[in-house]
Amino acid sequence: MRSPVTVVALHSLGLDAGSFDAWGRAVESRYRWHAPDLDGHGSRSGEPTVDLATMARTVGAQLPGLGGVHLVGHSLGGAVAALVAAAAPRGVVRSLTLVATPPHGFASFAERAKPVAESGSMASMVEPTLERWFDPAQLAADTPAVRYCRDRLTHLSPATWVSAWRSFARFDGYTAIGASLPPTLLLSGGADRSTPPESVESILAHVPKTFGHRVVPDAGHMLIFDRADELATISGKFWQTVEEQQ
Repeated sequence: MRSPVTVVALHSLGLDAGSFDAWGRAVESRYRWHAPDLDGHGSRSGEPTVDLATMARTVGAQLPGLGGVHLVGHSLGGAVAALVAAAAPRGVVRSLTLVATPPHGFASFAERAKPVAESGSMASMVEPTLERWFDPAQLAADTPAVRYCRDRLTHLSPATWVSAWRSFARFDGYTAIGASLPPTLLLSGGADRSTPPESVESILAHVPKTFGHRVVPDAGHMLIFDRADELATISGKFWQTVEEQQ
């Protein structure tokens, strides 16, 4: 029997809702699943303003029609999810799951915008981004996940890339919003070179209602693809616990 709570999953910068297909299939027998495209991505490409605050407002406006939600965010999507959860009316967001999400913005994020801002093309950033996201064996094998990410990055609007990275660089993190967040679970990949587990771990100090930090061994930044079943098992137990306590 499905839970009346809907899982809402927010994707990484440069991708779209399809990045959660495997995770969604793994839990859809028990949960309704909704993975929207963030502003500037997928079906929402061409949006005039692409920043974290705008993304959060767009997602937040969709929540009242879904009933209670378990909110999931991957990478940049985690920062957006945290902003949504902090601003949502009490009881709307039942839980928050942050996957490979940085604790705050970094200057290096703004640096990633520069080559595209100067050239007006994504060409120079596609392969370096894939090298952060995947290990050499996955890249050499050109896995379906690698091909999917390469395609989405190649066709992303340069303006979206530039504005999203600049906005992400200004993300203040969890010091101010942590106390407003619902029960929160952190997930990361043990071999993630883009957002290492110790970076994710530092979020714990600012979130009182934490359910801890689970590290998936040997997983990289794109663990939502090749470790989706493990993530579904971990998150499913978390969501069930939250529902039993509320």
